Amino acid sequence: MRYKPSKPRQRILYLACAMLAALGVRPTTAQVAERDLLQSRAGAIVLHHGTAVANPALHAAGAAISSPFPAELDRQGRFWPAFGADAAPALSLAAAGVEMEMAKLPQISPGDPLRHEGPEPAYRWQASIPARHWLMTGYGNYYGSPDRLMAGPGLQQVLGLQIRSRYTVALENGAYVLRMAIGLRNNGNVALHDVLFRLCFTDAVAGPPGSPAQRLFRATGHSVEGQAIYSGTAHADGYGRRATAGHAATVAATLLLPSETRTFQLELRGQPVMAATELYPAYLVGMREAPGGERLWPASIVSGDVPPAPRYYYREAALLIPAPYRFSLHGPHAEVTPARPADG
Repeated sequence: MRYKPSKPRQRILYLACAMLAALGVRPTTAQVAERDLLQSRAGAIVLHHGTAVANPALHAAGAAISSPFPAELDRQGRFWPAFGADAAPALSLAAAGVEMEMAKLPQISPGDPLRHEGPEPAYRWQASIPARHWLMTGYGNYYGSPDRLMAGPGLQQVLGLQIRSRYTVALENGAYVLRMAIGLRNNGNVALHDVLFRLCFTDAVAGPPGSPAQRLFRATGHSVEGQAIYSGTAHADGYGRRATAGHAATVAATLLLPSETRTFQLELRGQPVMAATELYPAYLVGMREAPGGERLWPASIVSGDVPPAPRYYYREAALLIPAPYRFSLHGPHAEVTPARPADG
């Protein structure tokens, strides 16, 4: 005999189903999203590791998040470790690949973590996640000097973006001609979104407070060939000095698929202000990878009342890094020299 619920029970089931439908509830499986973001801070690279845990149930759930980090990168500095809004904006759930319905749920932050000491140090958060909420955590940790991005002579690797630099310098008709050729290639296995690459060449740097800017180079001409746009601006040079005048060539791509490339060359003509000058370009690099890239940081460990969860992971970068080469101008002698690791 087939079971047939009573009318009161039918009504309860109907109301429960209606409530779940109104809330758009999926099966009550927790979800975990993680992001690794590379940033520039005080001439070093900081990695921000963010973790988000969703409680899709209709009741609160206790959760603990433990984020281990390499003991050799356990350092104290002005910009690391950092937590909360001082570290970086929270990760984007949509960018991680979370379904839009879940990504729209409210978010809470548990505050600063406790530190777990030992051979495998970790930061640990523990909180009760309200029904249908995300618990958002994150911190910034020292990752290394810009040398860590070097992948060979004139070659740098930022996430899935390979940057190949070729510099030349010559004295032509009494003027120095500096040529900077750049090749960008997505040599990863996932797409790159919102790619921004800017080659910054500095003409003048800010002086001490109350002092005028220091002029380094007087350009008499410039040109850009290839897939970049010229602008008369700069951010900083490779030594980290703030630029007050300069030149830039910028590549902006909404999407760069695996194996896709961009190339350009910036040429400058002019004279150094001082007889002996070293001119050190810098690169501004920003992008967001599609989910699924290789991890940069250990995965967070999630425990507590939340059930086993599917993982989402993506990577981002927002860096200002030294170029792999500099121009050394000494009277009639001019050469391109590799940047030394100590400069990072």
